[in-house]
Amino acid sequence: MSRIAPHLCLCLWLLIVFAAPGIAAPEELARPPAPAPAAPTEIPPEIEPNLAEGKALCEGGFMAPYKHEEEAREIFHNWCRENLARIRKNTRYPPLAIVARASGMVIVRMVVSVRARVSPCEMVRSSGSRSLDDYTVKAVCGTEYLPVPPELGVDELVIWVPMGYRYWD
Repeated sequence: MSRIAPHLCLCLWLLIVFAAPGIAAPEELARPPAPAPAAPTEIPPEIEPNLAEGKALCEGGFMAPYKHEEEAREIFHNWCRENLARIRKNTRYPPLAIVARASGMVIVRMVVSVRARVSPCEMVRSSGSRSLDDYTVKAVCGTEYLPVPPELGVDELVIWVPMGYRYWD
């Protein structure tokens, strides 16, 4: 019994010290402060219904000469379709969200350049579940995208991605 008492006292002391209000646990002390959130991007009202239905959208169009409009439209839609397929391939139901039985829709907006750089990539609507939100932003923003085709005559295009998750018992 005497061997257990010092360990029990140490455990109780650690519990009291680190669980006391206003005192941070060691791992919290090591973390840098979270950056201040940027002003949220507003979802344009004209695309809101499509996003609410779970339809991803590419916007930015093209500046091709009129005689090549159909060809440019096809290139634009193929580029958009291929990038959205890459996103779907890169995302799964987050394991932590399964454990928490979380459901919801996360909307992410990104700008892709002619060099395939993604900037900015941001969540514009939360699902209400931090695990769904964090996972989706990392997966969508971490996807390798195709560069914007030079035939379109623009430097960048915007992709709006709604990712819906529904937990079924």
